[in-house]
Amino acid sequence: MRLVFVRHAETYANVEYRFQGQTPPPAFGLSPTGWEQAAALRGRFDSEGFAPTNFYCSPLQRCLDTASAMAGLWAVEPVKWDDLMEIGMGIVEGLTLDEARRQYPGLDLEERGTSSIPGAEPLRERRERGERVVQTVLRDHDDDAVVLMVSHGGILKHVLSALLGTPRYWGIDVGNTAIFDFQIDSTRWGEGGGALMNSRLWRINRFNDASHL
Repeated sequence: MRLVFVRHAETYANVEYRFQGQTPPPAFGLSPTGWEQAAALRGRFDSEGFAPTNFYCSPLQRCLDTASAMAGLWAVEPVKWDDLMEIGMGIVEGLTLDEARRQYPGLDLEERGTSSIPGAEPLRERRERGERVVQTVLRDHDDDAVVLMVSHGGILKHVLSALLGTPRYWGIDVGNTAIFDFQIDSTRWGEGGGALMNSRLWRINRFNDASHL
């Protein structure tokens, strides 16, 4: 099975360094540069002959817009999947870090989304969502599947932690339209022992790769 994760292209909020979370459009639509990035991603997939058998996308507009750049490239169309939605940031969504500090001086904002922020998605639920993405894909697709998922930097780090089997939430600066590409033997995913150490069963082809930009 091949699992390919992609972060959405640049938004106006990215340019302004705002907490995006789950705030709907038009506030966080793609910037002109973002549309160019999405087109570059399409060109890369096309030149590589990449063709997913299954295509999933966060329902938030910045991911739908990124996915729309692939229109007509493949026979499959993107299917909205709520679990791929960005982490909810509660009352600081739409604000820059400086604005959030001024409006809510008592909040711990250093980790961008700790449980101290009212309305933010709890850490445990984020982790569970990341694990659910991995387990659902493994359960619902056979080993010949090529699964593409367009999502967000925050939740992707939880998905990657679950896929790599680490309890830690690693700090990764996920680039816009960056590609994470894994090859796994889903028929042996649940095995222990020597299978865990057999790198022929588990391969990272690309990790945070935005070289098409």
